[in-house]
Amino acid sequence: MNSRLLPVFALLWAVVHCQHTPKPITAVLHAKWPRTPLLVEASEFVASEDNSAFWRFVEATADIHSTAHTDKGLYDAVLEQAEPLLSPLAYSLFIFALSLHTQSPRVEMYQQVAMERLRVLGEVGCPAFVDVSGKVACSVEELDTILQEDGAEESTPPQLFGFDHHYPSRLGAQDHAPTAVLYAELGTQECSALHSALAALSREGRLRYVFRHYVKRQSQRKMRLSGYGVELAVKSTEYKAMDDAQIKQEDGSQVVGEAEGSDEVEGFLFNTLKSRHPSLSQQLGEWREHLLQGAREMPELRAWQLQDLGYQASQRMLSAGPDLALKVLRDTAQNLPALAKSLSRTQVSKELRQEIKNNQKILSMYGIEPGSNILLLNGMVLQEESTDIFKSATAAFPTLITPTHT
Repeated sequence: MNSRLLPVFALLWAVVHCQHTPKPITAVLHAKWPRTPLLVEASEFVASEDNSAFWRFVEATADIHSTAHTDKGLYDAVLEQAEPLLSPLAYSLFIFALSLHTQSPRVEMYQQVAMERLRVLGEVGCPAFVDVSGKVACSVEELDTILQEDGAEESTPPQLFGFDHHYPSRLGAQDHAPTAVLYAELGTQECSALHSALAALSREGRLRYVFRHYVKRQSQRKMRLSGYGVELAVKSTEYKAMDDAQIKQEDGSQVVGEAEGSDEVEGFLFNTLKSRHPSLSQQLGEWREHLLQGAREMPELRAWQLQDLGYQASQRMLSAGPDLALKVLRDTAQNLPALAKSLSRTQVSKELRQEIKNNQKILSMYGIEPGSNILLLNGMVLQEESTDIFKSATAAFPTLITPTHT
């Protein structure tokens, strides 16, 4: 390579490198169990609303995989089938629950129950099967054979749980009829065929029909948990030599900064660059000072500019509109020092000032003074230190996360 091209190449590399945004550190939290199907999670939320709605949802999504070929298509199809079965509030929380995967632990519980049963029954190769008094049927024909052999009496009643899904039946508690437990994954052809046969037999009064979730081919990926805040603190164990050398700013003022001889600034080894390219020493020095000024830059505000900063931040959030208000709130809270100068120029409306004063007056009657923080959900006070997104969802809608009965 021509030696004359080296300085230009080094300068271009420095400019490109400084414009590259560092990659953030991403931390994720996975559960011990595999990912659970979206359709199964959705059915459990619908079941928490109403048992009959659950069975209507099962029948409506019997062949959903034949029309939904992508994850996005499946998600849209699930929302389309669930919306008529839920109230407007429940539907909004339904979407919220799917994003948090609140029903995933419950689905995994069904999977564990099925695995325990398979240890007793032995290996079953079919993806969906019916357990009738310890006898396994993988098809409608095998189910008919078992029922004809055993007749109407039930030899060994299965162990049932409070979380089982019982199909509506006209049989009473005193009626003797076998109990058929279907283990299957919703939306599959095997589940649809066996469900239709069992539902018809249950309506005829020939058996009691119980459904439990069972996923034969589980995902290889672990379930990613949502709603957890994770902090990753990284401390550098390398100490850099610093002195009290003064660096001039453009306005001529003096500020304390890193010594001119400091080697690394924002990832650049300037001493090494200058030693390799002496002809670019002046340009490298100017670039180094620019990086230092950017790292030290902090807007200077007067006391009178800070007195309405809270009002101005609120005004900016409201002006962003309902779709962006929460995003602006998050960005403002996380970057307040950098945004303080621009916030100080925001005009606050008289209506907002009056509303804030009215809120302060009302809350002061309950011992909440201006400047204090309080978290309310439907009028219920939540503890900020111990509240997470799951507790908030449960407080808003108690049946969102239902207790497990054993």
